[in-house]
Amino acid sequence: MLKYCHRILTELQEHCHLFRQDYHFDEGAGGWLKFNPIPVTWDEAVLSCLNDEAMLASPLDKELVKALSAIMACHEVTTTPMFTGISNVYANSEYQTIEGIPISNLCIPWSSPLYKENMLNQSCIAMKADGTLSAVSCSEPHPFACYKKAGIEQGKCGPVNNGFKFDDRTGSCYKAVNREVTWSEGFMICARAGAHLAVANSEIEAQVIWELGKGLFNKTEDLLWKSINIGFRAWGEPRTWMTIHGQSLVNAGYAKWAPGEPSKTHERCGSVRVLSDDYKSGLLNDEDCSHQKKFICEMEVKNETADSTVQIVSTSFLTRPLGGAKVLHGRYNPNV
Repeated sequence: MLKYCHRILTELQEHCHLFRQDYHFDEGAGGWLKFNPIPVTWDEAVLSCLNDEAMLASPLDKELVKALSAIMACHEVTTTPMFTGISNVYANSEYQTIEGIPISNLCIPWSSPLYKENMLNQSCIAMKADGTLSAVSCSEPHPFACYKKAGIEQGKCGPVNNGFKFDDRTGSCYKAVNREVTWSEGFMICARAGAHLAVANSEIEAQVIWELGKGLFNKTEDLLWKSINIGFRAWGEPRTWMTIHGQSLVNAGYAKWAPGEPSKTHERCGSVRVLSDDYKSGLLNDEDCSHQKKFICEMEVKNETADSTVQIVSTSFLTRPLGGAKVLHGRYNPNV
C-alpha cells in the first residue's frame, strides 16, 4: 500500500498540470481521483464533486474498483464504506450510476446477500475497501471519492460526441432528439444532459428551433400537424404561458402563436409547429402534456478551459433539489 501511495504522488507530479492539484491521476482508472474522508450525505457528495467539475465515483470496471479500494486503504478507511454514484433517485426500482449505467451491468460482488436484499429499503449504494457493495441510506454520512475521466475532447457545446451543435445565429447549442416522450420526460432528458428544453427568445431562435425540428421528420411525411416540444408551459387559470426560466413569452422575446392557438384549455404544455415550406414556420402551439412528442434541447455555451482535451462528460445529472440547494442540471445521458 505504501507503494501505491508513492505512485499517487509520482503520477500527481506528472499529470497535475492537466487538471487539479488535489486530484491524482490513475492510469488504470483512466482519469483523476480525489478521496474525501470526511463523511457527508450522498447529496452533499454529489454536489462536492460537481463543484470540482467531476462526478461521484462509481466502480464502473475492475480498474476503478482496484483504484478506489487502494485509495481507501491509503487513507486508512477500511471499516466504513464510501458512497458511490449508484442510486435509485430517479426511479425506485432502477439503480444506476450517475453516468446512466444500470447496476445490473456492473460485475461487482455484494458484501452479503442481506445487503442486496436491503436495496428494497435504501436508495444509495456504498463500496467497502474490499470492493464489495452494500445498500445504505442516502442521508447517512459516508466518505466518498470524485472521478474525472481523461481524454474526452471538448468543444463549445461540451463533449464533441454528445450530439449538441453550436448555432452562431443565437450563440447557443442545440440537440434535436428523435424520441417521442411526454413534455416532462423531455424536460428531464435535457436536464440530465446539462441542458434544458429549448426556449425561443427571438424570431431567429424560433427559426433555428423549427429547422432542427423539421429535420426530425421524413421529408415525405405530412408535416401540417406535426409539432415538437419546447420549453414553455401554462400556469394557473386562465392559462398564463411562461418559459421554463420564469418569463412570460412576450418578455422572453417570442410570442407568435399558430392560427387558433392556444386552443383547448386542458393543453398546458408548449410546442412549435413543424409545417411544410409552403406554410409559415416556427409558430407556437399548445399541447396535452401527456402526448408524446419529439423535442429540442438547448445548452448555453460554457467557458473554455485551459486544456480542452482533458475534460469530463457534462455533469448534468441532477433533476431534483439536493439538500435544499437550487436544482443543478448535469448528468450525461447516453439515451438523449
